[in-house]
Amino acid sequence: MSTNEEKAEGRGFESYCSLMKVCAMSDLHGYKVDIPKCDVLVVAGDISSSGDETWFKNDFIPYLSENKDKYDICFLVFGNHDDKIQMANITNVPNYIKILTNTEYKYKNKKFFGSPYSKYTPEIYKTMNTLIESSLKMLFECIPEDTDILITHSPPYGIGDVVVNETEHLGSVSLLERIKIVKPKIHIFGHIHTGEKYTKENGTKHYNVSILGENYKITNKPIIIDV
Repeated sequence: MSTNEEKAEGRGFESYCSLMKVCAMSDLHGYKVDIPKCDVLVVAGDISSSGDETWFKNDFIPYLSENKDKYDICFLVFGNHDDKIQMANITNVPNYIKILTNTEYKYKNKKFFGSPYSKYTPEIYKTMNTLIESSLKMLFECIPEDTDILITHSPPYGIGDVVVNETEHLGSVSLLERIKIVKPKIHIFGHIHTGEKYTKENGTKHYNVSILGENYKITNKPIIIDV
């Protein structure tokens, strides 16, 4: 078995052959929530509000470690509020936590690809991860065509990308165009806290897994997805 492909430990052949249970959440902004039992934990960005490397190591990593009995592996994508953590280029995290920065990871014959980038708009907190559409296009073209589960912090254009009581679409056209080509089974994202939570389009199931509402209070629970 290659170094970038792992089996769940201690779950047995029956569990390995059954559906993979994915628990997905995003936009915690420093909050911690109960993590339900699953095989794979996906965290799709904005784990903090303006956290740095110290907060990540001393607060967030212990939170994931204390809940390790709930999941086998965690895929983490940073968001626009996590730029200080991402700039620190942290590498010494537990092996069961995989940070995806426009990169892929194969687990149980499923290819996961994660990207932290969002479309820049004047309304959005601007950081190194908020980019104009032409830059996003180059980055999203890196999404492999055999991706099964796509994790991005931001939504594609027209899908879960409208703030409640607003009309402007804040998602990326380039991401939408790439998804139409790749056709992943599952797309997990956040960023727009009150965007529509579930949409199925062209065979792809899109999940907005934001935990907080626009008032930055806990509004939703992590979502369980059977893959």
